[in-house]
Amino acid sequence: DLPLIAAIVTILGCWLATTMSCQCVGLSGINPMEVFGIFVLIIAKAVSGVSGTEAFYVAAIVAVAAGLTGDVMNDFRSGHILH
Repeated sequence: DLPLIAAIVTILGCWLATTMSCQCVGLSGINPMEVFGIFVLIIAKAVSGVSGTEAFYVAAIVAVAAGLTGDVMNDFRSGHILH
């Protein structure tokens, strides 16, 4: 039941957050996925005015996407170090 604008912001936010997550994990090994989720939540709330529950879903979707991407990149990094 997410409004169309909020869904588009969520998809674009996931794309941006996963890209930043790859970069952060590759360079430092740290994945601030909650920060990415809150960042996209604020943008979605400002653009579309979603309710509290819908905003929580936006943050959860982005945080999970960034977390999974960071986990995969951590595995790739470990494999690269171990050859």
